[in-house]
Amino acid sequence: TRDEERLREIGPTIPTSEIPAVVVEACGLLCPLPLVKTARALGALSNGSILELRADDPATIVDVPEWCAERNHVYLGAAREGRLLRFFLRKGAG
Repeated sequence: TRDEERLREIGPTIPTSEIPAVVVEACGLLCPLPLVKTARALGALSNGSILELRADDPATIVDVPEWCAERNHVYLGAAREGRLLRFFLRKGAG
């Protein structure tokens, strides 16, 4: 499936050298909860801040980039460590 292909494309390399202002832990949560937690955390951050989302729901591979685009946040990319998916985004003007 397309999700499996996207998962294989994600390697261990973190797509930014910047330290995230906040890390959102969403392992064990299914869609839409990882994005709900991300939206709440972004609300407390200033524009330009980096957020890291840690999740293990394969649906986040599709959801996170699309969600960022819809809300004017910058999707920086993802890294994978086993089942753990680490997504990085920069808060935009939303």
